[in-house]
Amino acid sequence: AREFVKRYRNHPIKHLRITGDASANHESWRDHTTDYLLMDEVFVDEGKFTTTYTVPASNPSINNRVNVGCSLFANVRVLVHPECERLIYDLDRNESDGKGKKVEKDELQTHASDNFDYIVWQEFSAEFYKSEVRQR
Repeated sequence: AREFVKRYRNHPIKHLRITGDASANHESWRDHTTDYLLMDEVFVDEGKFTTTYTVPASNPSINNRVNVGCSLFANVRVLVHPECERLIYDLDRNESDGKGKKVEKDELQTHASDNFDYIVWQEFSAEFYKSEVRQR
């Protein structure tokens, strides 16, 4: 959050829409707050941004998130800017472990694509899953 504020403090758009997984919405062992609240303090107090958080109550399955993203790519409904090198790296190299998770070949892999997955899941999953999908 501090690095973002440092880079974009003077950007004319001062509203952030933040999404992520449900895990960071639980209380932290550090000080009984959530990661999202900690980030919000930095964005609002230091960066003078306003924020809207869209965080699911529970995490969708990785398979469902990936399927939505793949469908969007297959139907040319989403494009990735060439400067998003880490995301392109992840999308090109990620593999399934056969058990519903992504194989992490290095410690930096899967983070960018997980972020992408959560965004497309929140924006487009209702189109693909007309009825509620039971998550485990």
